[in-house]
Amino acid sequence: MFSTYTLTLMSVMLAIYQPFEAIEEMYQHGGGWTLPFLVYFVLVIGLFMVNMFLAITVHAFWEVELLEADDATLKEWSNDQWLDWALWAPVYGKLTGRKPGASRIRGFTVAEEDDGSSSSGSGS
Repeated sequence: MFSTYTLTLMSVMLAIYQPFEAIEEMYQHGGGWTLPFLVYFVLVIGLFMVNMFLAITVHAFWEVELLEADDATLKEWSNDQWLDWALWAPVYGKLTGRKPGASRIRGFTVAEEDDGSSSSGSGS
């Protein structure tokens, strides 16, 4: 099963698709290579691949964060904005009595009903 690179690749692809169910049978046919392969597979996939994708995500986030720096006052959300982001619009409306959309308004710390007046006043 793991005697050639082709069989090893095929076994790994099948293992990714379907978990190992017959480890004892694999051990009988593998001649002592089953346990080292399973340990290696878990280490490579679990410790290397998952952390590699996490590192790429964190690196991309911090690259954007450092290159596209915003005003520090715009970064902090109010409790109202967090509720708007976390709850469905009808639930948010019933809970707070405000119109949903506070999390989409940049620079506002509290969502207000008359937030459209600031945009209409600038056009005059």
